[in-house]
Amino acid sequence: MVGFRDANFVAVVSYDRIVRVYDSSTYKLVRRFGGHDREITDVCFTPDGRRLLTSSLDSTLRVWDMPTGRCLAWLSLDSPVLSMAMSLSGEYLCL
Repeated sequence: MVGFRDANFVAVVSYDRIVRVYDSSTYKLVRRFGGHDREITDVCFTPDGRRLLTSSLDSTLRVWDMPTGRCLAWLSLDSPVLSMAMSLSGEYLCL
């Protein structure tokens, strides 16, 4: 689970490989992201809150658009990403 305080978003990952984003002030489901073939290992918001990044044991990293709910990009890697962190500027992503 990870939160984005500026927009009151909370992203929750479950065993069904779905990321659900809730509005923490109304407790309503805002977005639902699916597409990974294996368990999700980490999630993070971009500093502006417009994108959500997910990594998985299927060795992919996906970039999701919060306003539309679409997958904007995905990257296939040689091994799974177990953890990630984005810089405050949004310029760097550490895997």
